[in-house]
Amino acid sequence: MLASVLRQLIIGPTTIESGGGYTSALPKNLIILSASFRGEIGYIDLGSTLNKLPRGQEVLAVGQLVLTARDVGLTLGIQIKGVEITVAGVRRTHRFPTGAKPSRNDPGLPATLEQLGDCRGAKGRRGAPEVFES
Repeated sequence: MLASVLRQLIIGPTTIESGGGYTSALPKNLIILSASFRGEIGYIDLGSTLNKLPRGQEVLAVGQLVLTARDVGLTLGIQIKGVEITVAGVRRTHRFPTGAKPSRNDPGLPATLEQLGDCRGAKGRRGAPEVFES
């Protein structure tokens, strides 16, 4: 279900939504290789990196992925504690909005939702950390 919802997000807003000011930071050519939940963690594997996007768009794109995963999890009754984003199976390191890097001792995820902080994106939606190549 998560992969299907993320693919719809990549398609972008409808004409009516666009007229209301909604946009998507995700590139239309982005491919979701897989997306699932295991326990309280969401896993999203992308076909290409987002770090070639302008920085602001990259931050919003990651935020859209993370918060969509959180919301899909909630509809399934899963309280998501974090999301791991990989590119072709390779894990990426995320920075928090404060600029701090997560500890290597974090339990298997680069950023937890609590650590994302309160950075705002388009239309008042919460954003997410910057993605860096490892």
